[in-house]
Amino acid sequence: MRDSKGEKQRLADRRKAFLRNTALIFLVVLWSVASYIQWAVEGRTVAFQIPLENVVTIEMQQGDVFTQEIQINRFIKDLKILEANGGRGSENHGTIRLTLRQGDISESCDVDISEVLVDWSYVDFSETLKHFHDGSATLEIESLDTQYGSSLFISYTGQDIYEIPAATFNGEPLPGPLCVQYK
Repeated sequence: MRDSKGEKQRLADRRKAFLRNTALIFLVVLWSVASYIQWAVEGRTVAFQIPLENVVTIEMQQGDVFTQEIQINRFIKDLKILEANGGRGSENHGTIRLTLRQGDISESCDVDISEVLVDWSYVDFSETLKHFHDGSATLEIESLDTQYGSSLFISYTGQDIYEIPAATFNGEPLPGPLCVQYK
């Protein structure tokens, strides 16, 4: 005669193993689905930064305008422009306006250059960028009231980079793009 107690124990052990394996599979599937949902909601962004080689600067004065076309992959979360303050820190004064345009969508922010205290640093485009999506957009940097000797220097690379077109300064093409980074 079979040991019914031993048989019951083996069945109970099998059930526990089955439940443990099922729970593990469920957790793996749940983690995979959650990862996919996060990817779908946030999207995949491509970080882009102009190499800082052969960098040239132009000091802005009132009325000067730089333009740069950028390519957005799905959406853009962050946009920064490399500047130099000439080592003058808070001695600089005036305002520059950063504007990003894509079709009918436009976001701008004004930057008080006396608050840009670190030489050779990135200035953040502080406005919300969630309205921008796949495709080409134009960044514009305009000096509202800065003067030579107390302004920011906007940086660009003096070489052609195939991923991004050359920038313009007051409508004239520059040899390369502005030193920007975005993702």
